[in-house]
Amino acid sequence: MLQNRVVGIAGQPSDTDLLKAIALYLVSDFSKYFQFFFSPEWGVSTSTSTTKTLRMLPLPFAKMKDNDISEWAALHARIVQAARNERDSVTPLFGEDQTGAASLAQLIDELNDTVFRALHLRGFERALVRDLVHLRLQLIQGKVSKEAVGSPSNEELRRYAEVVTDELDAFVDDHPSLKHSTTVVQNGRSAIVAIRVHESARPKRRVHVEAASSAAAAQLASIRSRIREKHSQWIYFERNLRLYEGRNTYVFKPLQRLHWTESQAILDAGTIIAETLG
Repeated sequence: MLQNRVVGIAGQPSDTDLLKAIALYLVSDFSKYFQFFFSPEWGVSTSTSTTKTLRMLPLPFAKMKDNDISEWAALHARIVQAARNERDSVTPLFGEDQTGAASLAQLIDELNDTVFRALHLRGFERALVRDLVHLRLQLIQGKVSKEAVGSPSNEELRRYAEVVTDELDAFVDDHPSLKHSTTVVQNGRSAIVAIRVHESARPKRRVHVEAASSAAAAQLASIRSRIREKHSQWIYFERNLRLYEGRNTYVFKPLQRLHWTESQAILDAGTIIAETLG
C-alpha cells in the first residue's frame, strides 16, 4: 500500500502520513472491538493481539483520497500535542485553549467518528462498538466495574428513550398516523419505561425522563405489582420484564448503566416489535 503513494508531490500524502493514519486506526475503538472477537486471548487471559489478527483487520485506506490521508495525519499531530499537554498538566480552560485546540478526549471522539465514517458503519453498528469497548469490556475476566453497574445519568436515560422511540417509529413508518412516546420513571433503584402508541394526534412529548414523584411512585408501584403478578418467580432473574396493555407497553429495568446503552435500546425495541407481532 505504501508504494502506491507518491512522496513529495504537492497535495499528495507522504508515506509518513499514511503510517500516522494507520497508527490512529490501530488505537481506535473499532480496532479494539475487532481484536476482542478475533484474538484468541483477548478478554480471556491477557488482552494480547496476534499478527494474524492484525492482518485480518479491514483497512479503509486503499480507496481513500489523498486529501483524506492528509487529514488523518493532521489529526494524529493534534492528538499527539494534546497528549503532551495532558502529560505536562497543561489544562485548557473549558476543554479548549485560547487557540481553539480541542482536548484529548474530544480528539479521541473525533478519531472514532472518522473511523466509523471511513468504514461506513451504521448507527446500530457504531453503538455496538462504543458499548462493548467503553462498557461491556469492563465486565470480562470476572470484573464488575462500578461504572458499568452504577446508575445511569438522566442524559443516558433520555438517549435510551430517544433510540427506542426512533426505532419503533421507523417500524411503523408506512403508517404516518402512528407515533410513539416514551417516558422513563425512575426511583433511584429501578425504572419503568412506559411506551405508548399515538394515532392521528402527535404526542406532546416524544421522550420524557422524570424522578418518581409521589404520583409517579404510585404508578411505578402499580406497574411493578402487575409485573410481579405475572412474573413473580422470575422477577429476580429477568432483567427486562415487559407488560403489554392495549396501546401501552411497560418495561421494568434495573437502574444500571449496562441496561441503558444505545445498543440495548435497539435490542429492546426489536424485542417489543417481535413480541407485538407474535
